[in-house]
Amino acid sequence: MSSSRFRLLGATALIGSLVLLAACSSKNNSNAAARPTATISALSGVSTVVDLNPDTTKVLADNHVMVAPVGPATAAQSNGTTAVSFPITGGHVSIYPQNDLPFIRGSVDHSGGLTFSSGDKALTATNFIVDPGASTLTATVGGQQVQLLDLDGHDVKVTKDAQGMVHLDGTVAELSSAAASALNQTFGVNIFKQGIPIGVVHITATGT
Repeated sequence: MSSSRFRLLGATALIGSLVLLAACSSKNNSNAAARPTATISALSGVSTVVDLNPDTTKVLADNHVMVAPVGPATAAQSNGTTAVSFPITGGHVSIYPQNDLPFIRGSVDHSGGLTFSSGDKALTATNFIVDPGASTLTATVGGQQVQLLDLDGHDVKVTKDAQGMVHLDGTVAELSSAAASALNQTFGVNIFKQGIPIGVVHITATGT
């Protein structure tokens, strides 16, 4: 099975990335007077990687749903886990004290996407955008911007490496209500539900 075309259901929610990116903090309780502790005003790289939930992946495969990355997004398998990587192309991020929710705010833009197919039916999602403050991932599907994933960043860990790149690890991606409806309608099934776990998101970002 190639890394660019494989059966899996976890990627489904990635329909949107499924991505990227995951950098979500939590639900909205922001203090307008609060000041960020760190800011990247202009993101220039690197990528958002989603480690797909293996149980969800199995459900996709069992229902003959195939997922192929749309370049330059890539997919690879390691130790039984499928990881989908979406390059970061722009955006901005501010990090606030953790008691000031959502403590990660901004927008993370990605290139690439995913195509979901089964038989002669297909659905393509591209241009993933992560909004950490709203805890959502949206994508372009059929010419429209659609919310694909709900993001839970309660346990996200924020670190900075020796090269100055920021890492956000641990956001959990779940299928949104809109994505579940679109997938069920496209493939004529009823297996997709809001809240299906898609995977864990890891963002590595750089910028100025």
